[in-house]
Order: sequence, then C-alpha cells, then structure tokens
Amino acid sequence: SLEAGLGTQRVKNSLDSAAVQARNYQQDSGSLGLRWRPGAATSLGLALRSTKGRYPKFRLGTDGQYEADRFKRRDVDLTATLEPSGASKFDLRLSSGKTEYDLATQRNYSGLTGTLGWGWQLSGKLAMSTRLTRETGQDSYAVTTFFGQPGTTDYSRLTDSLRVKADYTVSPKLAFSLAWVWADRDLARTQPSLFSTVQAEGRDRVQVLALGARWTPQRSLALGCDLSNEKRRGSGELGSDLSAQSFGCFGQFTLQ
Repeated sequence: SLEAGLGTQRVKNSLDSAAVQARNYQQDSGSLGLRWRPGAATSLGLALRSTKGRYPKFRLGTDGQYEADRFKRRDVDLTATLEPSGASKFDLRLSSGKTEYDLATQRNYSGLTGTLGWGWQLSGKLAMSTRLTRETGQDSYAVTTFFGQPGTTDYSRLTDSLRVKADYTVSPKLAFSLAWVWADRDLARTQPSLFSTVQAEGRDRVQVLALGARWTPQRSLALGCDLSNEKRRGSGELGSDLSAQSFGCFGQFTLQ
C-alpha cells in the first residue's frame, strides 16, 4: 500500500521580549512511503520524510528588525510491526536523518534516531509496555500523558529514554497505571542577543516514577488523577539538579 502524510505546527508566545519571541516557530512536514504486509501479524514500511521550519523572530538586529532562523530535516524511516501472538506486539521505527539550522548551528544533528516498543498482555487485567527511544526535537513538543491527557515535554538536541509501564484493570470502570521513565538528555541552547548569539551546553539524567488512576462511571465520562516523583541530576551550564513531586486530576466528557 502507498502511504502519505502531511503535518504542520505553530507555536506563538504573547510576551513582547526578544528572548520570548525567539521561541516562536513554525514547521511543516510531509512523508511518502510504501507498506508491505506479508502476513496478518507482520508489516514493513519504508518512507521518505521532509521537514522545514522557521523561527521568524530568532534574533533582534541592531536596526530593530528581527532576523529569522530556518532549519530543515530529511529522514528515511524504516518501520516494522510484529505480533507473534494475540498477547504480544512489537513495533520498530529506525530513522536515518540530518537536521541543519542556518543560525543555531549548535543544534545540527546527523545520525540515527528511532523507537522500539513492546506491548504484552499478561492477563485479562494486567498489561505491560516498554519503549526505548532516541529522538531529536524542538524546545517543546505537545505530548499525550497517562490516560491520554495532553501535556508538554522538553527535548533538546538529543534524548535517549526508556519507559516501562504497567496497566491494571480492576473492573471495566476502574483502572490503575504505574510507570517508570529514565531519560538522558543532551542539552544545547543558542540564545539570541542584540549583536550575536550566545551558545551553551549541558546534560542531565532524569528518573520519573508515576502512579495514575482512572474511573469511567459512564461511557461518555472519565475521571482520573496522576501522582509523579521526578529526580534529575545535571552537569554543564544548562544541566541542573531537581527533585519534584507533582499531582494532577482531570475530567473528560465525550459526545458519542
């Protein structure tokens, strides 16, 4: 089968300071590839992916006008899924790519990225999932947290992470999750200034332990809470130590 995809993302901050405006960015991406399914439990894919982006107000010049920074990325994606049984599933994405910036060249990257995941349904109530990831990204990406809730996470030049998660369904209405996340982040920042750019580097290692609960009294209504503990150890100019606990609850109503 032939597969094609298009994506776009815009980030805009309201404060007028040059440092905040420099974080505004826009990017567009497209991919085109082929997928082969040799059997009901196996699929293989090969795709070309192109991304172009722009920081429209990256640096304020001496003439009072903003200078833009542009970046481009090219990737070749190899994907595969395998279901050796009804209770187990593997998925793989291996990408070879190159990212280049016009001004923030410190964040250039060329090499392999990807993700490897394994899902295992141990019983009718208990499921395990493991995911190993190596990825690049912008300063901040939108992500989906536990139980499908929206949030944000920070990436920098390169991040290696491992996540292990267990989901336990007590009943059709009540479920719990327990997750452990480890991440090693290579930090790089190019901060625009009035006459030039200031570069800084660092590294940090993060461990997060999170417990979540979800209650679904009706098909259209879901309530839940998440409790997490994070410990971070950093080095270099951008690295910092952190010990934090966070707690949050949500409610979701769906029209069906």
